[in-house]
Amino acid sequence: NNIAICIDNPFNGAQKLRLEGYKEALLENKINFKEEYIFSSAFTIDDGIKIGMKIRESHKEIQGIYTGNDYVSAGIFRVLGNEVFLIGTDNHDICKILTPQLSSVSLPIERMAKDISSHVIKQLSLNEKEVIDKLYSYMIISDSVAITSKYS
Repeated sequence: NNIAICIDNPFNGAQKLRLEGYKEALLENKINFKEEYIFSSAFTIDDGIKIGMKIRESHKEIQGIYTGNDYVSAGIFRVLGNEVFLIGTDNHDICKILTPQLSSVSLPIERMAKDISSHVIKQLSLNEKEVIDKLYSYMIISDSVAITSKYS
């Protein structure tokens, strides 16, 4: 039950929400929160490689990692392979070229952009402000991601 999270800028609003969701999930599942399992400044494949090496050197007990970016997941996968369960965000094409395919949360970006643009057009034509609150569903894309024995 050792789960890490990789975020880019810990001061960014979306990243703060991801971090809060991570902490809530740990609490709900009676898993202790460990500050050292938060990896920030994670943007690129190279950042993921560095995080993977740090996990291999200092945190071999980590079993699962959620990344806010599929490229970071790919870098971690390069170092750790199937030694940890990885799930990224945005279902970028890089997920499809790795074997096994990386798991990723896929948001309906095109639909969201269309809805937002339509809302802006409507608000401009009506010359009034209306706040909308809309929840979008998502999909988790995954392949056979089995955790193999660690560091044998």
